[in-house]
Amino acid sequence: MKIEESRYVKILLWAYENQSAGFTEKELFTAFNLDNDEGRKWYLKVFREHTLLIDHIMYTDKSTLTAEGMSAAVNYLNLKEAQESGRRAQLTANWAIGISVVVGIVQIVLALIQICLNLS
Repeated sequence: MKIEESRYVKILLWAYENQSAGFTEKELFTAFNLDNDEGRKWYLKVFREHTLLIDHIMYTDKSTLTAEGMSAAVNYLNLKEAQESGRRAQLTANWAIGISVVVGIVQIVLALIQICLNLS
């Protein structure tokens, strides 16, 4: 299932990048090795039957993403961006916590040194 999901995302993003000029299904099939019957059936089932994500441009042999397909691509890109922002925020928070722990330990050590010097 993971292979099919990654193929789905790759095709969706490829179509999103090529939407302005359009693309032929032959170009898509070649780019993603969908030249066999099983690959074509999978493409038709996922992108053309259940949800119309890719459709033909009238009076041409070109195809492009539908509004639903564009929405799915943009949502995926936004999700990836949010995940990356979350990773950066987590890293920054971890560094801040680490620095505050080190500062706290240094303060304790300095306070103990000062107490020892005052006792002598």
